[in-house]
Amino acid sequence: MKQLLEPAVQIMNRLKYAYKFGMIGLLIVLQAAVLIYMLVSELNKNIDFAIRERGGIEYVTKLTDLFNEAQAYRNIQYDFSHGNKVAPEDVLAQQAKVDEALAAVEAVDKQTARQMDTTWKLQIVQQDWLTRKAETLQSDTGRAQLVFDLDSRWISEITDLMQHVGYESNLAMDSDFDTSYLVDSVLRKLPKTAETVSMAPGLSLHFF
Repeated sequence: MKQLLEPAVQIMNRLKYAYKFGMIGLLIVLQAAVLIYMLVSELNKNIDFAIRERGGIEYVTKLTDLFNEAQAYRNIQYDFSHGNKVAPEDVLAQQAKVDEALAAVEAVDKQTARQMDTTWKLQIVQQDWLTRKAETLQSDTGRAQLVFDLDSRWISEITDLMQHVGYESNLAMDSDFDTSYLVDSVLRKLPKTAETVSMAPGLSLHFF
């Protein structure tokens, strides 16, 4: 170690005191600059992480609204197909609510497109919704169960997008145990439970 430092010691011994103090001051400034740079970089990472999480929360909130409206549409369409007392205007009104909820999701996606790779999955949901709308006011009882199953498959695409947003926004990767459990419940467990309950009318008619 002494041999490694020997050249630096010889240089310092040749310098005047003013230059020595100047050299020491320069080294301190450089060290402080490096530390400040590292601190700012770390803060920027935390800020970016927080921005992604905030965008993810807003995205998931809008997807939850779409999820609820989609379930309501599927069930009212199924009731209409089986000749239950459902007016066509009610089915179309619920369809309009799905359109509105989907438009809200698209607006959020445009805002978060730079932070999250979600647009391609949303486009799949949008395209399949156009297909599902073509079955609106389907009164063929023989196809009612098929339409119900296809609507359910489309709803599963919404929940898949919800989980994808969770990972893209870092919500699903929170290191805190309590927060991680809560996020997992919101993104996966609760939608799955809600979908099982919502499908009960269609399953009961299917089996009985």
